[in-house]
Amino acid sequence: MKWSSFAAAAVLMLLLSAGAAPAAEIKVISSNGLTTVLGELGPKYEQATGNKLVIHYDVANVLKKNIMDGEAFDVAILTGPVMDEMVQAGKVRPATRVEIARSGVGIAYKAGSPKPDIHDADAFKRALLAAHSVAYTTQGASGLYFISVCEKLGIGDQVKAKAKVLQGGRVAELVARGEAELAAQQISELLPVAGVEIVAFPPDLQKFTSFPGAVGTAAKRPKAAAGLIKFLADPKNAALMKAKGMEPG
Repeated sequence: MKWSSFAAAAVLMLLLSAGAAPAAEIKVISSNGLTTVLGELGPKYEQATGNKLVIHYDVANVLKKNIMDGEAFDVAILTGPVMDEMVQAGKVRPATRVEIARSGVGIAYKAGSPKPDIHDADAFKRALLAAHSVAYTTQGASGLYFISVCEKLGIGDQVKAKAKVLQGGRVAELVARGEAELAAQQISELLPVAGVEIVAFPPDLQKFTSFPGAVGTAAKRPKAAAGLIKFLADPKNAALMKAKGMEPG
């Protein structure tokens, strides 16, 4: 009788163990624009699921090259145009694509200094011409858009001549350290930098960048990866997104 009870308990334990989903390690490659959002939501996801996230951040164009060179991943969070390319290249599963968030572009200036007047295209042009130096990224989506706007306004050469450029990273840090007067980047990437204030691009020049997530074609944990994307895109995260300088997707 005792043996029967022990055997029954052992079988029950085995059944329970078999029904429990093992923790998964999910490899995520993400655009820098989602750094602060994932920094807060990532630990919440890990706590809720028991899964572990391994996240690699960079500008989307660098991540695109890494993917094309064979970097393994479960979830990619990229800019819209780069994600389109990854769909065409067969690197992600189109049916899993979900818009997680979007972000506008802004100008950072040193806290306590006069706020630059960039309320329309003409004022934007004057402010950039008057600035001693301007920082932006050479490969980030916002940096490429910023310099394209300058070229359309006829001030591309003048801005490039006094530019402080980085391939990626938070260019507002150059403003905070006094190495640049102004910095142009996604608002979500400017906001976390201490010692600067931000003004959004004027409506006639503003451009929102979307950040969709998708499961990799060769994902090792596709179900867990899809679950992470669903978790990030949950409407309950709207307030957090806005606090981080973004809008829900």
